[in-house]
Amino acid sequence: MSPSRIQAPAPDGLGQERRERILDERTRELALRRRIRKAAPEGALYLVCTVGRNVFGLPLTCVARALPAQACTPAPRASPELLGLFGHEGRTVAAVDLGVALGVSDPRPGITAAGCFVLTRQEEPRTALRVDAADAVVRLAPSQRPEALGREAGAGFITAYADLPSSAVPTVVALLDVDKLLRTLSQSSSHPGV
Repeated sequence: MSPSRIQAPAPDGLGQERRERILDERTRELALRRRIRKAAPEGALYLVCTVGRNVFGLPLTCVARALPAQACTPAPRASPELLGLFGHEGRTVAAVDLGVALGVSDPRPGITAAGCFVLTRQEEPRTALRVDAADAVVRLAPSQRPEALGREAGAGFITAYADLPSSAVPTVVALLDVDKLLRTLSQSSSHPGV
């Protein structure tokens, strides 16, 4: 006589059939979660800005808000990218021309009220980047490393490039490392607090 297997009742009180049904349900739920996660858009949110013919993406985590550009008080002995200082919500803000800082524009003394200011989240020194336009907040996934497209002005602050998905014409966005840019500007500035 062959010994028959006696199955002891499960300590949780569930029968074998019910246990298998629960495991099957959980397996289907996990598979669905993976499919949903894969279908979710990849990349991070960027504020897409234009400076001349250039299109830059500023990580939204570095952006406090976009403001209309305004006249600035010139700072003595300031570097060419520093447009000047202005007040916002009771604090002094240094206005930096992003194009000049990246080497894609020539300094334009006295031109501060054109375009808009992108106020960064950096607390000290408080800084706003002047751009021609803050176009949209878009989820962008890096498609190419900066080395892939060669060296260009400002390349030291470009982390990658991405294709702008909603553009009627193919547009490549240079994704910037804003923190690195601000650290470099702060270290090279002859003006205290900038």
